[in-house]
Amino acid sequence: MDRYWTLLQANQGAQRLMGWLLGDRLSYFEQPLNMMRLMLHPQGLRPYVEDWEIIAGSLVQRLQQEAQGEAVDSPTAQLLRSLDADLPAPTPATASLPVGSALPVLPVTFVKASQRLSFFTIISTLGTPRDITLQELRIESLFPTDTVTTELMRTI
Repeated sequence: MDRYWTLLQANQGAQRLMGWLLGDRLSYFEQPLNMMRLMLHPQGLRPYVEDWEIIAGSLVQRLQQEAQGEAVDSPTAQLLRSLDADLPAPTPATASLPVGSALPVLPVTFVKASQRLSFFTIISTLGTPRDITLQELRIESLFPTDTVTTELMRTI
């Protein structure tokens, strides 16, 4: 992904997971895909994310922190404003998230047709690249948290 959460490239596992969850609905979204939009939109991954309010709260918090360091009309701030209608209303669970306390990994579970796929996700950036364009990239890695998820990912 680039720094504005635009999907630049996905491996076969990510393509299979998104295809399994969304099927033809993936074409509903403007290309290239914006992963924040895909996660937060009611027609995107949102219906399949267990504990969606907590996950969404963490994602929104990250977007807000990134937008703070940029100009008011930056792409991040524009993305945040465009997602406003899809953002969750604060709940006791999300309101209690301390600012800046995000874990280095984010646990996320997708549920579809009584099947649960549990992962933790890590988003990596290159802090001191030799090529400035590499600093703009984010690499998200999903790792299964249990053997059931590992086996299901081999079959979808």
